[in-house]
Amino acid sequence: MDSRMKKTERADRERATIIHVVYWLLILFVCLLSYQYLLPVLLPFVLAFLIAWMMNFPITYLHAKLRIPRVISAAILTALFAVTAFGISALCGSGVASGLKSIAEKLPSIFTLDILPGLEYLFSWIENLVVSIDPVIGAALETTIDSLFNVLGNGVLQICSNILSVLGSIVVSFPSVFMKTIITLIATVFIATDFETIRNFLTKLIPENRRIILREFRRFFGKTVPKCIFSYVLIFTVTFLELWIGFWLLHIQRGALLALIVAMLDILPVLGTGTILIPWAVIAIIQGNIAFGCKLLLLYLTITVIRNMLEPRLVGHLMQLHPVITFASMLTGLHFFGIVGLFGVPLGIAFLQHLHRNGVICISILESENKENE
Repeated sequence: MDSRMKKTERADRERATIIHVVYWLLILFVCLLSYQYLLPVLLPFVLAFLIAWMMNFPITYLHAKLRIPRVISAAILTALFAVTAFGISALCGSGVASGLKSIAEKLPSIFTLDILPGLEYLFSWIENLVVSIDPVIGAALETTIDSLFNVLGNGVLQICSNILSVLGSIVVSFPSVFMKTIITLIATVFIATDFETIRNFLTKLIPENRRIILREFRRFFGKTVPKCIFSYVLIFTVTFLELWIGFWLLHIQRGALLALIVAMLDILPVLGTGTILIPWAVIAIIQGNIAFGCKLLLLYLTITVIRNMLEPRLVGHLMQLHPVITFASMLTGLHFFGIVGLFGVPLGIAFLQHLHRNGVICISILESENKENE
């Protein structure tokens, strides 16, 4: 009888676990579908709500202290936000676009005049060495080298074509982006005018027993996101200073401007400092400037080691996550969701851990770890 009751209890626990897992998998599936199909359509309104949320306090202050109607305050602050955002975007965008265009125009000549002679000298030396050992292998190597040069030349042309294609797609998509921006600004004014009413309406759509998660969400992200922004600004500053000092020691002209550009690329994990420093070092070594190329590689290794040590620890400390979990979640998010996932997945894991620590939800793995630590 006891064994039958134990089997029944175990079966109930297993059934409850399966239901719990399926429940969260369905939520994850709905979130993925929303991210893939619904978010692109509603993105202007989501951005408008976020902007209105940021401006709600100053709008409320102007309305309470200076008796300015909310619609006028919302319109003024939205206009100021738009002018500031457009100014920053135009300044950064024009610089990036002109830089990419310059690279696309100068890259073929740089490859032909600077890189190609060094490669020809290097492979010619290797070919003569191999021919002196075995003429048959030398002939095969000559054919392979010719094919390699053709591939490199086509690759350079393809890179230039891709850069020009990206610039063209940006120009083509400008009308669509402009219309979505106008919709976002108009929606921001309307949402900011009746922000409290809209927020209360959206809050009522959430079941009563789930509203505590919403409150914890606001509390957590209200503190964590600004700290994460500050941490990445700090990482950017450290990388910029390292590059500036390195370029100064290498006597590179306009080192501060170049350090700023490379540090901005380093914010994007897909690019990073290696996008500039590694090809630069390889070209220098091929041209015979071996000491300069090795110094550039040493600078790259120093920056990479410091960043890989600083970023997981700093961001993980702010989100109270282990550095390994932080780094793995950042790579996973980047792979599946791009730049949004790079920051969103670690924040989501940190938020689940926050809910568990505050007793809102119970994660069995974390519970078992806590018991083992005790």
